[in-house]
Amino acid sequence: MNGQEFPRLVFCVTTGRSGTGLLTRQMSRFQGVYSAHEEEPNFVDVMRCSQSDPRKAKEFLIESKLPSIKWTKSSLYFDSSHLFCKGFFEPLVDLGLFPDLIILRRDMRSVAKSLLALGTIPSRSSLGRRYLLQPDDPGVLALGNWEHLSDYQLCYWYCVETERRACLYRKKAQDLGSKVVEIEFEALTSGRSERMLERELGLVPSPCYRVGKRFFRRSKKVNAKSRHKIQLGDLDFAGQEAEVNARLIQDNCATAVNELKIGGSI
Repeated sequence: MNGQEFPRLVFCVTTGRSGTGLLTRQMSRFQGVYSAHEEEPNFVDVMRCSQSDPRKAKEFLIESKLPSIKWTKSSLYFDSSHLFCKGFFEPLVDLGLFPDLIILRRDMRSVAKSLLALGTIPSRSSLGRRYLLQPDDPGVLALGNWEHLSDYQLCYWYCVETERRACLYRKKAQDLGSKVVEIEFEALTSGRSERMLERELGLVPSPCYRVGKRFFRRSKKVNAKSRHKIQLGDLDFAGQEAEVNARLIQDNCATAVNELKIGGSI
């Protein structure tokens, strides 16, 4: 596939519940950028079936996503969907398209608690099965006897698996000559990330950039899903995380797990 047919592609590697909506708004304030968040055609439509049959992801890209991207007629297309890192990077590269990446990170415990409060549990809830990776998917970090772990522990495992993918895709993208920008949640919510995006991706602010920054400061704490959360109560998060970390070292290459620098016990 001829990459010159398409705008410059930038996708996000993240867990979700990490500020992707804010990142989408920030990217939209640069010239020539078409900035989307889980836009139709949506990766989620084939994410689950693509885990067992990667051909589904490539078919989706060829038949649906890439024609839609081409239609935008933009110079840069950005989608902040966390679904992209769940089976769509490899087929995109196989098609000869080498995207730049924004790796967006938030503290794992904060993400796992947010997922738990929303009832988005890997393999156990309908939302979890639809949107998240799960321990019985091919190619993920092995997690022995995961069926007996708590809902929080499954959410935490998902965060660790996403960090593994972030490290993997960072190296792959850099080897392909693509740009990789790594942004922490705190930098995103303070607005410092805007300068990082401008500098590291070579973007040009639109004429209304300063107006956009004022709007960002007024709206950055709005979260459309907050009202749907349940109260978690007093849970031993550190203890549950330590158990997952110990199992990950036991069931996987200990060196590879340690390189993720996760949890106090790893």
